[in-house]
Amino acid sequence: MEDSSLLLKIQFSSETQSLNQYYYQNFIIPNKHRIVSLHFHNESILYKFLNICTIDSSFNRLESLILNRISTFKLAILLFHLKSLTRPVSLTIYLEYCSDDLEDIYQIIFRLSFLKYFELVISEYEESDIAISYATNEQYSRIKYLSIYHHYTFNELTYILSCTSQLTHLYCFYISQSDEIIEHQILMTLPNLIHITLCLYDIDFDEFKQFIIQISSQLKCLSVTIQ
Repeated sequence: MEDSSLLLKIQFSSETQSLNQYYYQNFIIPNKHRIVSLHFHNESILYKFLNICTIDSSFNRLESLILNRISTFKLAILLFHLKSLTRPVSLTIYLEYCSDDLEDIYQIIFRLSFLKYFELVISEYEESDIAISYATNEQYSRIKYLSIYHHYTFNELTYILSCTSQLTHLYCFYISQSDEIIEHQILMTLPNLIHITLCLYDIDFDEFKQFIIQISSQLKCLSVTIQ
């Protein structure tokens, strides 16, 4: 630790739950500028950390943030406080269960200018409408890699893509058929999108075909699994 040139990847697991405030004050906080990765295994560990230290621009080398088993309510609060980060960061979120509408979460995510990679995994998710508003020029996200692991429809994916015009890689799983007519007219041009991986459930082929035609002109890799 005395070598100030060494960069740090820190993982807070259940074994570190008992770490006291002395550890945070004398190890974590003085070395914030050396931390490149933070991984929290559950919400209580994250909550304890945030009571002592705020994740802000003082973490000026942070490249990766991984959150496990966090509630959507606490997640929304944390994301709000992350807005001061400026360095490009990868954000990965694992939720065991989610019964809430994800609209607010996505809206906050797309306003985080530092995000380059975003992955959202939800083990159990009660399907509900992701009614994301159509993006304006001021709302476009800078995300380049987007991975989504929860149930949603092609229509909902279309709204998500309208906010992520800089995408280069898209990984989507558990996509199902839209209940409404798919609104392809809102799908913006994705000029940098070169890779798509899709896992489809109960999809109408015409709907899938329309979607692919809309965005496939510059693709280099398309991987599709049909369940």
